[in-house]
Amino acid sequence: MPEKRPVRIVIADDEGVIRMGLTAMVRALGHRVVATARDGAEAIEKVQEFHPDLLLLDIKMPGMDGLTVAEHLAEHAPLPVVMLTAFSEHALVERAVNALVMGYLVKPVDESKLSPMIDVAIARFADRAAIADATTA
Repeated sequence: MPEKRPVRIVIADDEGVIRMGLTAMVRALGHRVVATARDGAEAIEKVQEFHPDLLLLDIKMPGMDGLTVAEHLAEHAPLPVVMLTAFSEHALVERAVNALVMGYLVKPVDESKLSPMIDVAIARFADRAAIADATTA
């Protein structure tokens, strides 16, 4: 089986301690953090600048929230998004599904849940892209 290449990730969370913890976890899993962001607008900037393979995105941030970011990116720069939240409200989950979010983790996030979620999000996104390509061919 071929070795998996490291996933290039942008982490967006308004809490510095969370960004640092996620950065350490992502690196421990063998992936690469290419940038971090403190809010939604900065998350969009970092995605446009670094073109990551995946975005780990907090759902509740000041200014532009994570769901608005996910909706914007789905339209303008699609990529796999994993939402991170301390909230498990049904309305937020439903909006995340409608924003084409590929994964959803409730904080506190631990490495044993993050690793498979990264893999699943990337696989779901690739499957979705393949289906879209097949229907437009």
